[in-house]
Amino acid sequence: MKRSSRETMALVGGGNMAEALLRGLTTAGTPPRHIHVAEPRAARRRELGSRYGVAVGSSNLAAVEGASIVILAVKPQTMGEVLAEIAPSVGRGRLVISIAAGTPIASIEGGLGGKARVVRVMPNTPCLVGKGMSVLVRGRFATTRDLARARSIFETVGKAEIAKQEAWLDAVTGLSGSGPAYVYRFAEGLIEGGLHVGLPEPLVRTLVY
Repeated sequence: MKRSSRETMALVGGGNMAEALLRGLTTAGTPPRHIHVAEPRAARRRELGSRYGVAVGSSNLAAVEGASIVILAVKPQTMGEVLAEIAPSVGRGRLVISIAAGTPIASIEGGLGGKARVVRVMPNTPCLVGKGMSVLVRGRFATTRDLARARSIFETVGKAEIAKQEAWLDAVTGLSGSGPAYVYRFAEGLIEGGLHVGLPEPLVRTLVY
């Protein structure tokens, strides 16, 4: 994944999905020095910094300053507070990617001053093992190039598709976002059934998987 040597990224939030992206991006060739992560938990900061060699701090504002791409990997309930904090440093020249479920593009654009270049993404948990499925939709001010760049980021953790309208993302959240949980539960049921009829656990898990 060859990119401009001047391109830098900020991940606001250091949870599981952010770590999946860190793993995917660095494995695909993004230099760790070009990535800055903002994470409130000290233990988690140490963990991510040690594991991936990226810059990690507690300030959202410091992370996004100078970043050409900002990835919002925060809980929906904290989005308003985060947007208010980073808005002074996130102008029209930045690509902003949000993976916050249920937070519409218009809310993010509004929180960043009204004309931010926003791409909203609905990934799923298989991204954690590089087998994810992500669906992207762009906001009014995001360009075709922004959408392509965002897609390339999420292709480092699996497959990615483009949605023509944001309204589709609610259905996507239920289908590919939550769907894997039902597949996992079904697999667990099969394992339980195999054990119940006397098969050894290693064999049962091999057969089910």
